[in-house]
Amino acid sequence: MKIAVYGTLKEGFSNHTYLENATFIRTDVLKGYRMFDKLWYPCVVEDNDVSKEIVVEIYEVDRKTLGEVDRVEGFMEEHPDESLFVRTADCSLGEMVWVYLFNKSVDGMEEISDGIWRHRRFVV
Repeated sequence: MKIAVYGTLKEGFSNHTYLENATFIRTDVLKGYRMFDKLWYPCVVEDNDVSKEIVVEIYEVDRKTLGEVDRVEGFMEEHPDESLFVRTADCSLGEMVWVYLFNKSVDGMEEISDGIWRHRRFVV
């Protein structure tokens, strides 16, 4: 199965180690999403405007890795309404990829208008 990552799970960022057993497929763009800055990580929400887009890295993952990423993203399959992020299927690239969408309000957050997460904040 494939996942699309756009923040701390990307190559060179703090949580990329969770993808050490995954296979990088490509970098791509998902349309119809907006990205917001939550200081330590980005938050993505769906948007009906297809001109809004986010840049993602796509990885092939096994079920174990998917479960680890679910935990990192705060996704609880048995309680999605209570999850910080919700894993959602996106088929806009001609194949199904999982993408994690923020499950809380983005009110008051700054939008990252180009859809590219660049922050490299580390805890010392």
